[in-house]
Amino acid sequence: MPMRFRKIAPVALSALVIGLGSRSSNAQLTIVPTWDTTINNDANVATIKSTINSALAIYAARFSNNMTVNITFQEGGGLGGSSTFYGSVSYANYRAALASHSTTANDALAVASLPGGTTNPVNGSTLVAISTANARALGFSGFALASDSTITLNTSIMNLDRVTIDSNKYDLMSVAMHEIDEALGWGS
Repeated sequence: MPMRFRKIAPVALSALVIGLGSRSSNAQLTIVPTWDTTINNDANVATIKSTINSALAIYAARFSNNMTVNITFQEGGGLGGSSTFYGSVSYANYRAALASHSTTANDALAVASLPGGTTNPVNGSTLVAISTANARALGFSGFALASDSTITLNTSIMNLDRVTIDSNKYDLMSVAMHEIDEALGWGS
């Protein structure tokens, strides 16, 4: 399974992989943040980490897959960005894994909308590009990395919490969640 590094990945077939569903009492999506020195050395480190951890808690509370995703957070230019690792799996194996991990009526409906066979209906290839997080959620091996994604945030132009608001700045939680969506393989 070749691995490649992509700046922003398109959503190819389905956001079903890390899907909404009824939570099992023992299932949990855990996103483990690693803090780059650019965040750890920021004068507002406690507020930045608190806001990002609040965003991560929202995902953990709403998603039922029992898995761990590793994301590195750092500060940088622009507004925000994610660099997420992807690999390739065959379309037939991808669809079969989606079907075997289907747990809700919405999951079943999404799988039923995908054609059978060996050809990816999006681009005609026999392969599907899949984020390392989605690959592990579907049970594919060979996708374990120290970090599934690196998220870069320009905290200097953001409201770091939702209490002190400057209308000329962006919202850190919204930007972080947009980038986390990409790290999970959904695009945004």
